[in-house]
Amino acid sequence: NVRATAYETDTTIYTGDGPATTVNVGSTDDATSNIDGILGEVIVHGGTGAAAVRIDDRGTFGGSPTYTVTNNSVTRDDDFTLTYTSLDSLTLAVSAGPSIINVQSTAAGVATLINTQSGEDVITVASGPPLPNRIDGVLGILTIAAEDDPTSNDQLIVDDSGNTGPFHYHVAKTFISRDGGVMINTINIKQRRLKTAAGGSVTQVLSNLSGTALTVDGGAGPNTFAIGDDANTLDDVQGTVVLNAGSVNDTAEFNDQGHNGDETYSVMGNALYVARLTDFNLTFNGVSGLVLDSSIGDDSYFLNGPNYDLGLAIAYGSIALEKGILSGNTLKLNSQAVLSGYGALYASIVTAGQITAEGPNPLMISGAYWQTAGATDVPGELAVGGAVALEGGTFTLADGILNANGVQVGIGALLTGIGSISADATQPDSTAFLLGIEQFAGLVADAGT
Repeated sequence: NVRATAYETDTTIYTGDGPATTVNVGSTDDATSNIDGILGEVIVHGGTGAAAVRIDDRGTFGGSPTYTVTNNSVTRDDDFTLTYTSLDSLTLAVSAGPSIINVQSTAAGVATLINTQSGEDVITVASGPPLPNRIDGVLGILTIAAEDDPTSNDQLIVDDSGNTGPFHYHVAKTFISRDGGVMINTINIKQRRLKTAAGGSVTQVLSNLSGTALTVDGGAGPNTFAIGDDANTLDDVQGTVVLNAGSVNDTAEFNDQGHNGDETYSVMGNALYVARLTDFNLTFNGVSGLVLDSSIGDDSYFLNGPNYDLGLAIAYGSIALEKGILSGNTLKLNSQAVLSGYGALYASIVTAGQITAEGPNPLMISGAYWQTAGATDVPGELAVGGAVALEGGTFTLADGILNANGVQVGIGALLTGIGSISADATQPDSTAFLLGIEQFAGLVADAGT
């Protein structure tokens, strides 16, 4: 037990090669302990026997002290220094007042535990100069534990933004990890923030605790945010989750295909809502691609004013577009997907599913319309800025109107129904509108124009 040391006098402890040894540094053995009396540097050298160091500063109040932890030292402001070698574990219990804790690195094979007390602490895991904001130096398991519950306001920032990947990050309710062996356990931390490296990385959000907030900031490069647990459901993603894109090509993937029941998914602005999950609160900022892999049941999607630059890929279920505007490169619908309603899609469509253009206003598509299979029904009006290419499936005019910049019907497709087709064949870059029944391999002209 190191209670106090003389001013500017080094105190060196060798734990030796015998039984397990714990070096306690602090004025007492209870919550009143502080390290104010440690006036010289403490040096601890572990031997072949198990060696642990516990620094207890819980009795310090006020002043907002700053603690810095590295793979060979612990400091508090400029008034406390402990250096170490060959430990098995290191524990730092910080002051009861608001504190700043900077973990720059941890030693390989050393389990490092940071115990916070006040509920107002800010913990940052990131390297310092000369190569700042990297987590490569976290070589031993690091645990950040708040003594109180998640109703505290402790903030954890894991900052790898100074690094260049790509890397694969995993975030769950109790940990944040990165490939290469970086593991950071989190206990009762209300606010967690992960800043990923540049170079295009994948961040998999497996779960999040109710009542807590998680923010993931993507680095420069095309990043992928994958949301869903190991069973491919969104059930364990609770509390508040915010995804901030780091580039214009970032994609958010939602994996809920492990859920067996019917479900409704709503994209409103920059947020996704899942009807069955009352504690699922997720927003995405600057993300250009949204991939929804929904449950196995009879699912539906509701788009109400989604972000202007958002592209969407649908695996299962139906999309209801009501005065919606969807913008992006491509909207992809597989054979189980359905799109219906009216609004504006600033995108190209690749569909093997079911699309129905209906409502008081046209369903407007700015790009090309490519149907590989499935069916398109037009009881209303479908306005396509680019060409319509029917490679397979059925396109039915049900007293509807098709406006397009050229129409092609392949040998495997069927264009049928009653209605009106208006297609411009005069522009040099347009696909010629093929006239004459002999040129429509699959055309059945019932009536109309």
